[in-house]
Formats: sequence, C-alpha cells, structure tokens
Amino acid sequence: MPPESIQHTNDEHDMETITCNDCACEVELGDETTDDRGNLICQDCYDNSYTNCDSCGDTVSDADSYYAECDGLYRCQSCYDDEIRHCEHCDTDMNDGDAYYNHHDECLCEHCYNEDASNNRPEWEVLSNDFVKENDDFVSPLNSGYDEDTFDIIKSKRYVGLEIETNFRHEDWDNEPTTDDIREELAHMFRREQRPSPELSVVYDGSITDENHPYGYEIVMRPRRGDRLFKDTQIVCHTLKNGLDAYVSRKCGLHLHIDVRDYDYVHFSVLAMMTKLIEPHVYSWCPPSRATSQWCRKVSQRLSSFKYVEDRDDFIDVWYDNGYYSSEKYNEKRYHGLNLHCHFQANQGLEIRYHGGTLSADKIKHWTIFWTNVVDVCYDIGNKVRDELVDKPYSQRNLRHASIFKSILGCEKMYTKINRLANRYSDYRESTDIEQYYKDSELLRRYMKLPKKDKPYLVEPLVSHLYSLTHNNRPHILSWSNMMRIFNIPKETQEFFAGRKNHFENREDSHIRNLYADVCQVIEFNVATNLFEYTKPVGRYWATLDDASDGYFGNHQPSYMYYGRGTHLQTIHRDIGVPS
Repeated sequence: MPPESIQHTNDEHDMETITCNDCACEVELGDETTDDRGNLICQDCYDNSYTNCDSCGDTVSDADSYYAECDGLYRCQSCYDDEIRHCEHCDTDMNDGDAYYNHHDECLCEHCYNEDASNNRPEWEVLSNDFVKENDDFVSPLNSGYDEDTFDIIKSKRYVGLEIETNFRHEDWDNEPTTDDIREELAHMFRREQRPSPELSVVYDGSITDENHPYGYEIVMRPRRGDRLFKDTQIVCHTLKNGLDAYVSRKCGLHLHIDVRDYDYVHFSVLAMMTKLIEPHVYSWCPPSRATSQWCRKVSQRLSSFKYVEDRDDFIDVWYDNGYYSSEKYNEKRYHGLNLHCHFQANQGLEIRYHGGTLSADKIKHWTIFWTNVVDVCYDIGNKVRDELVDKPYSQRNLRHASIFKSILGCEKMYTKINRLANRYSDYRESTDIEQYYKDSELLRRYMKLPKKDKPYLVEPLVSHLYSLTHNNRPHILSWSNMMRIFNIPKETQEFFAGRKNHFENREDSHIRNLYADVCQVIEFNVATNLFEYTKPVGRYWATLDDASDGYFGNHQPSYMYYGRGTHLQTIHRDIGVPS
C-alpha cells in the first residue's frame, strides 16, 4: 500500500498542506493529484514527470507509461498489455484487433502475415462424388431447357468447361470485331440449329495478338456434361471457322476445365503423380512448342515430393513449391499443363493447358474423353489410398506409408540401402570384397525382379539406375499401352493420339526424342492391386560378370552399363511401347 500522506497546518498562512511524494515539498491541500499507486504528488511534479493513460485515464509516471506507434497513444502497463501486440517477425506494434496469428501461433502484423506464404491457405471444401455427378450448377436440362444429358461419346458425368483461344482475319473485317459481334453470330447459329442458348462469353485476349495477328479473343463455354459438350462445341467451332473467319495462331491454346470439387489432397496427389508419369506421352500429341512453352509447364514436383503429405495444408505447400500459394489469379503455378490454381483460387475446376490452339471439334472431343477419364480413374485410385491410410495409426497417415507410393518409390529402408550402396560403389577401389559384391548383386537383382543368371549382375549400373529413380526429377514413365488401359481410353481415341504422335514425329523426330530423353524406367499400374510394377529399364542392358571384361575388377569399364542412351526412337518404341 502507498504510504499515508502527511498533512500539516501552516500557522503563518493558516492553511492545510500535504507533502509531495516525489519532491517532498509542501503544497496546499487541494492542489495535489495522485499517481496510479495512490501517492499524492504536486502539480509541478505531475506536469514534468506524469501523464494520463489514454485508455483508462489513470495517472502514471512517464517512466511507467508505454507509447504505441500504431495509434500514437500513451498507456499504463496494464492497458498496454491488454490492448497492444508486437509482431514477432518485425517487432512492429499493433492493436490487438489488427494482429494475425499463423499456424505456429506466432503473432504477426498484416504485412508479415501476408509475406509469410505458409500462412496463405485456400478455402478448401470437398463435396461428394454424387454431388459432382448430379448437381445442376451450370448448363443442364433443368437450367437450359433441353430434354436430357447423354453420355454415349463422353462418358464422364463431370462438368467440363472450355476456353477456346482464337484469332480473326483482319482483312475480312472493316473494323476490329467486337465481343458482341462474335457472341451474336454464335447465338444466331444456335438458334438456327434449334438448340438452346450457347451459354458462353467472349473475352478479348491480348496475349495471343501481335502485328501479324491483331485480333484475338477467347470463347469461354460454361461447363456442361457429356455429349452436350461435344455437340455444342461442333456448332461453336463451325461458326468460328466458317461464319467468323477465325483461325488459330501459334500463341493460341485450348484450356479444359474439369469439375473436381470432390477431390481431397489424396486424390490430387494421385492425379499429380499420374500426370507426371504420362506427361511425355501427352506432349507428344501436341506441337513441339508446347513442351517448352511458359504457359503450359511440366509438373514441377518429384514423385518423392508427395511422400510426406498428410493433410490439405501439406499438399498446398508441396504443389506451390514449398508454400508460395496466393489468392492472386495470376499466380505462377497457373501456367502449368496441369493447373490446379484455378480450383484453389476461384473454384473453377482444374485446368488442362497442354493443348495448342484448335478449332477442331473432333480434337476437342478426344482431348476431353482422355482427361475426364484420367480425372475419374484417379479419383477412384485416391479413394483406395484414402481408405488404406484411415486404417493406419495416426503417425503413419502420410502418403509414404501408402502401398501405392511404396510400390514406386520404395520403402524407407530400401531408400537408405540404395544411398549406402551408391556411396560404396561411387569410386573404383583397388581392393573389392568379392563376397560382399555378390551379396549386393543378389539383393539388387531381387529388388528389381531380374531373372536369375549363372553369374551375378554388375552392381554399379544397378545402383546407378536405382539412385537416379529415387533422386532425379523425371525418371519413370507409364507404358503407352498401360496408360490407355487403366484410363479406359476407347480405341478410336487411342488411334487418334497415336496418329497425332506420328504426325509430330514425322515432322520433327527430335521433338519425340527430347520428350523421352530423361526417362530411364518403364512402370505399369495394376488396377486390381492399386500398385505400380516395374517392367523394364529404358535403353539399359544389365550386364553380368560374364558380359564384362576379364579384368573387370582391375580395369572398371562403365560401358557395360548400357547399350546406349534411352532416347533413340527404336528404344522409345521398343521399351516404352510408344506406337510407331
């Protein structure tokens, strides 16, 4: 408790006084004030050494007052502690209501919170597969006035939207065509065909224009299902080519949007992995420029990147290359052949951007059949992976414990062993433990399921091959036939894509060789077991000691690793099964 004030009576002036707690001078009673501890102080001391808390009004000494730069106010310690927070990254102060907390429960200012990309997370709601197949959110018989959706050509029941980028011949127009000109002509053609409204928009697209192609627009078709998409696309493409003198230049692209509102992080991980395994095939169906285009880049993650994903936030961190998600429309991850950003940022479905520009309804039909089947099958595979993980202990629910990932990446024990063998055989040594060499050869033979031979396989090429599979970015590929089989691609569509590949191979065979240049292992997916199976290496021949020179251990000959690089067209056709 504060000391009691001392009151005096000044006989000379006949007035009652008190003693200031700070300076000990006597002041007339009534001219004093009290500090936050109840001590009596004179006016001079108050004016020179005290202030009032701007929050609660209590008098506090200057030494015990706290100034906040965020609002320019002075506070007592109690009010300051209750109302002001400090950013743990930059030490800026802020009002409690302006503070942000990240997933580590750190207190941050708005600037640091937004700078810390790990705090940015999309709102992610997963709907049921039945809803995705049955809802009427877009073009449908209920909303658009036609009898029913059919699925004779395009089997998937997911909504699919199209973005068709196209140029217009400037010599055929007195003035630049307007969005209204294009939209009215398309609507007219739909009426002439006695069809419902086209339900599309027309948007100017400056990214596909230059001095040679001054007029560029994007035709955005609202999502629709099944055969309705193909039939409406036929009218749109015919009208653009024949009624509006449209054409596609090298800058144009075709973008396919597929409804994936039923996808959770497991399904997206499976889809990303499968897409990476088939990307060389996909690019082989497209003009060579698409493989190097900045607008449809390859999947950037290694297969092993998804091993430690165990929830939605983990997947976002991996997909956005360790935490660079933002809600901006033009995030860099948008410009990949498999674009998931439009789903996370605007709930517009995933976007397939690999295809070059086209006004061919037939090409769009086959493209849609292929990718909707891929999305449907990956959803089913993802469900099996999810069900397996649910039954595991909580500590084993990241994807590296799922059988499908072990089947392609190996278990942690084998991963460690391969690294150890890589170190053991990285340099030639004068003395080699022959017995250990034979043991290592047999271990690797069994792991790779190679046929047993009279002599052991050379260890070095096997170790080098397995090391590349676990550490390189793009070593695996699904065989062509397995890809078509597991995704249930109809024969007509298979033949269409084989023809596309042959067209570009005949035009520029280096394009095909380059696509498969980094591939060193063919795998196949077994739908019944939900596992990958290693089939054959690409362009590799596994030599035994019989095949090696007599002086192998004395004079190491790495030429016995391979017959050659796995990029020769004959190798691509033979080992990967790409049709010739």
